[in-house]
Amino acid sequence: MILTKSKYMNGLQCLRLLWHANKKLLPEISLSDEHKFSQGHQFEEYVKQLYSDSIDLNGTEFKENLDKTKEAVKEKKTIFEAGFMIDNLFVRSDLLIPNGEGWDLYEIKSTSSSKPQHIPDLAFQKYVLEKAGLEVKQCFLIYLNKEYQKNGEINPKELITTEEVTGQVDLVDDIEEKSKLFMEVINQKESPDIC
Repeated sequence: MILTKSKYMNGLQCLRLLWHANKKLLPEISLSDEHKFSQGHQFEEYVKQLYSDSIDLNGTEFKENLDKTKEAVKEKKTIFEAGFMIDNLFVRSDLLIPNGEGWDLYEIKSTSSSKPQHIPDLAFQKYVLEKAGLEVKQCFLIYLNKEYQKNGEINPKELITTEEVTGQVDLVDDIEEKSKLFMEVINQKESPDIC
């Protein structure tokens, strides 16, 4: 079994949710949620316009994604959807930008502010990337600039807000123990007996 970033976030919410999500026993996604997801993808497209020399691995299959990520890391390229797997932990990072001998990690959210759950999301990614041998220097959130007013064509530079959250991410220190617990839950035959 693999512990992905989304499963990790499910586990932080509720162990029962994690177990059911892993077994694909959750209700189907509503039309409203599908619409929210498509808006998120639209926002990511505007962010990508700011990094025209990047490599976009969105849509690549699992193994191809891992292989192409390795190549792009060696070449010190800016990467969208970089995939890393180590010790049954897997993440796809929204945006990874070389910074000297290390990397800056960005999470793209189509919200108008940072939210508490964004920090453990980035912390889990940072943990996996560092286990895979990368040095993560800084962590950032990219989200919608709520002050932005469209006048003609959308200006991606004005549309986005970037917030550094490295200090908050570095305070999360229980990822290893949580990952072990979540793997145990995923491998249980029965759902955890909690509300």
